[in-house]
Amino acid sequence: MHKLLPILLLFISVSSFADVTTDELLKECEDKTIVMEELDGKLQAIGEKLGGFCTGYLAGFISASEGKICVKDKDPDFILSVLKTYIKNTNPKLSQPAGKTVSSVLGKIYKCK
Repeated sequence: MHKLLPILLLFISVSSFADVTTDELLKECEDKTIVMEELDGKLQAIGEKLGGFCTGYLAGFISASEGKICVKDKDPDFILSVLKTYIKNTNPKLSQPAGKTVSSVLGKIYKCK
């Protein structure tokens, strides 16, 4: 049973990638979460970070691709930056599955040796 769980998680994560287009992922990644902290007795915005869907998608993709894609910096903000740069430079079809686009760019740059 313990060996089945990682395979099941991989299957779920890979199949969920096919449901989101590159364009939809980019739109989701525009959503930011504002980080608040109490400063001088008042709750204030101190920054922002990627929204949960975008963070989860990119982190899940990296995790599911372990052994095929060897990214040193697994920070979703960095992965999104790499993806946006790739899209800007190559102009791929944004209607294709996001997993295919992410795999294409990261596979070219960070293919495991």
